[in-house]
Amino acid sequence: MQYAEISRKLDRVKEEKEKIPPRKVQTDAGNISETFQHVSELQYKDRIIIVTRVSSPCQYRNKNHKHQEKAILEAVKEKKAKVICKITKTVNAGDPSWLIPIAGKAKKENASLVFLSVDRAIRHPRAHKEGNYNLLPREQDLELLRKYTLGILLYVVVDPNTSLKRIRSTNIKRGLKYSSGKKKTQRINWEQKVQKMNREISSRKIAQMINNQGGNISYRTICRWRKKICDE
Repeated sequence: MQYAEISRKLDRVKEEKEKIPPRKVQTDAGNISETFQHVSELQYKDRIIIVTRVSSPCQYRNKNHKHQEKAILEAVKEKKAKVICKITKTVNAGDPSWLIPIAGKAKKENASLVFLSVDRAIRHPRAHKEGNYNLLPREQDLELLRKYTLGILLYVVVDPNTSLKRIRSTNIKRGLKYSSGKKKTQRINWEQKVQKMNREISSRKIAQMINNQGGNISYRTICRWRKKICDE
């Protein structure tokens, strides 16, 4: 590969990186361990309600909640927990008021609530905005969550203090693990198409085009695919 071509590709990678907002430093994280416990703390044959959440109808159609359910069931298998029911909601986790009726049911059934990770129940209000992928819930967010869940015990499969960025990465890998071969093939096909697209089209625009066709690919994934080309 000639020097001029390598230089152009490096410039394009630099431009893509400049479009990604810088990481913010958080100073207001709450004490998550006081609100959530790891599923390893469940007692033998405890009664539980499995709660899964997705942010959009597209994620629901892609059965992302089913991946969460499978991961939770695998994690509580050894405890032989009694699953009272499974509840899925398509809502934004910034406002935990959606958990009020679920907590009411749990209280009536004398059951605990089990989530895959903390962000499935509550998020910092600026999480996922302006590149804030490491923000943990604030203490006031956690207090509001405790109020809405009526003091019910809350459990998570992923360590409560795991950053949102690491959770996202784990979820993607888990989704691919549980996905059918057809879905994996579709993702590979999208990657190949993206690599052939004009570099002047922004990653966000490409992600929007793909999602309009039911692809459900984030613009950051597009950036990663494009970077792969330059690294080869």
